[in-house]
Amino acid sequence: KYFLECHLFDILNGTNTHIWNPKEKEDDTNWSSNREEGILYMCSWTQEVKHWIWRLKKKLKNEFYEFQFIDVGCGKGKPLIIYSGIVNKDHHKLTNNPIGIDYSNKNIIIANTNLCKFQDKFKKDVIPKFINDDALNIQQYINSKKLILYLYNPFKGKVLKQFIKLINIYDCIIIYTNPTNISVFVEANWSILEMKKSVYPNKTTAILSNIKRHRYIKIKP
Repeated sequence: KYFLECHLFDILNGTNTHIWNPKEKEDDTNWSSNREEGILYMCSWTQEVKHWIWRLKKKLKNEFYEFQFIDVGCGKGKPLIIYSGIVNKDHHKLTNNPIGIDYSNKNIIIANTNLCKFQDKFKKDVIPKFINDDALNIQQYINSKKLILYLYNPFKGKVLKQFIKLINIYDCIIIYTNPTNISVFVEANWSILEMKKSVYPNKTTAILSNIKRHRYIKIKP
């Protein structure tokens, strides 16, 4: 399963995303006061990312393109690259450039190297960008009132609470994989639109929203 969902993506695309980084070997994140709240990098599963992006695209229809896609704790960039590949096939023009943010500069360098493998395939109006910064500085990179955020369990509850306060001024939908701190969202009065559980943490995903009109709406297959 791991080979099909992680390693195969790298073999087919010549990228480096599947190798996970032990937390104790991080030596480029000490500048951040939130380092100890961060979780080690692990690769997102290809079909899991594609599944939820397509589901939201189908549910939101044309409004989907009004949302800025942000991969929070983007690591080596795979979800943002997958998202960019999906919207690249459409005829709709994005109004906001998708971004990934991570406090590890080594990961960002790898993410940009991975992105170069796809640049010739992306339209000029799809310009994904990877940013080396703390997630709590995210507001300076947001250029939309509507956000789709991808989170693969990027940090612990303390930082997550602060992060939620920052993004609550926007209309947000979150794809939260391995949602170990989902209770923090519930306590902040976010709606769980859907929850899919699996024996694999990489395939356990919740869709969350702070948008009032979504409060009683469930995403159906």
